Amino acid sequence: MASHHDQAICIRHWDFSDTSQTVSMFCRTTGIVRGIAKGARRDRGAFAGGMDLLVMGELSWIESKGSDLCTLTSWLPTESWPALRTSPRANTGAWYVLECIGRMLEAHDPHPGLFDQLVETFHGFSSGKVEASMVRFLWSLLGETGFGPRLSIPPIETCSFDPGMGCVDRPTDHTWTVRSSTLVAIDQALRHDPALTEPDALRGATLLAACVRHHLQFEPGTQLAFFGPIPQGTRPVQRPGSDHTHG
Repeated sequence: MASHHDQAICIRHWDFSDTSQTVSMFCRTTGIVRGIAKGARRDRGAFAGGMDLLVMGELSWIESKGSDLCTLTSWLPTESWPALRTSPRANTGAWYVLECIGRMLEAHDPHPGLFDQLVETFHGFSSGKVEASMVRFLWSLLGETGFGPRLSIPPIETCSFDPGMGCVDRPTDHTWTVRSSTLVAIDQALRHDPALTEPDALRGATLLAACVRHHLQFEPGTQLAFFGPIPQGTRPVQRPGSDHTHG
């Protein structure tokens, strides 16, 4: 059986037995790999006492014939981000990011660009730039999965945005009303513009999160904790002091 080695981030794990874990790993050149880490919960062994979420490391595994689960053979952690556990805002953002990866990507479908963006996102979360980092991650996620928006900013206060096409369009039953300033905020985040404010970046991230939900046809369970209620289509859940737009 062929052996494999890749850089990976742990995005999900389950207890398999008293000593073993089943894990889902997002690998840089292999994509999502799911496998069994036998003996992972022992203090000594090839998995350094267990495999934790939000940790990056070097992963080795062998494919298992007749099973979707591979057998992990070694795990060497190389980087973690303590702020993802200690900062509530960074923590809720990180959980949402992990769920999006698990739901938007197929197993063994490599996305090295998205992996690199994930690492950059966690660094951004750790430095306190959570909202702007979330914009850049969601933009990369949508682009890598074939749903990348096309950013055009009309010279009007509000416009109609088609989530299926990912662009500004004429008003229909399927378009959303968004502020042009929200599209400007996305552009600022992508350009790392220091003038971008956190509230504006959050509006941009919220629009992109609504696009992710639209393509999933499902609301990620971690979405509410980070974004709060996001409008549903043309019938938004209105927050106090908000208008009836997506951003």
